[in-house]
Amino acid sequence: MDKQRLDPEALMALVHDRLLALPMFQSAMQADPSFVIRIGVPRPHQRDSCGRNWNIEVFETGFAHWPQCHAEFRYIVDRLRNEYDLPG
Repeated sequence: MDKQRLDPEALMALVHDRLLALPMFQSAMQADPSFVIRIGVPRPHQRDSCGRNWNIEVFETGFAHWPQCHAEFRYIVDRLRNEYDLPG
């Protein structure tokens, strides 16, 4: 299966844009304009059993105590990992 290849910055932008499209993040940003989302740089790894060759481990928000934020982040990253490869 050939996947489209995207550089780390493009992958980070996709994750960021998809997070910002979620109502929970939109509400947080409206309530607090200083609300920050920090997404780590995608890191390559050997292709795993699902055919994915990268991952993002670092994710921080103003809601560190809110597990749903992290669950949504992981869902988005895992879907993108299935769709795109990191060149390498």
